[in-house]
Amino acid sequence: MKSYKPLIGAIVLAGILAVAVYYSFFCQVTVLGEGTVLSIPSKGHLQYGFNEPSSFGNHATYGAFSSNNGVTLYVMSAAQFNNFTSGISTPVIYSSGQVSSATLDNGSKGSLGLLRAPGQYYFVFYNDGYSTTSVTITHAFSVVTC
Repeated sequence: MKSYKPLIGAIVLAGILAVAVYYSFFCQVTVLGEGTVLSIPSKGHLQYGFNEPSSFGNHATYGAFSSNNGVTLYVMSAAQFNNFTSGISTPVIYSSGQVSSATLDNGSKGSLGLLRAPGQYYFVFYNDGYSTTSVTITHAFSVVTC
């Protein structure tokens, strides 16, 4: 009698690989590429918007940066960003606090950076200092959208 276990194992492995490739290419949107260098003016911010199209489940955000001075990374909804730019204090989805480097890795940080509803969102880098700050993206800022 012929054993089909190796064939079944190969089919299962191929299926897992196909799902991983699908999610890597079709479900992850890069908002800010690795190696990008930002120049943030004193008491200023730079924002990078993206759209979360799906209401199915919670979607993760990822990215990492380093800077020559302390900056704060925020993940905000459109309403939160509007309040932020209007000078109105508002809770945000995620705040790194003022740091010289940070990693936004939903996989290891629990619910930090999770997007729970469809809509417009922003990665915001804020420089509270008195001189221009240089920020280097060390891992692409991306969003899992499905």
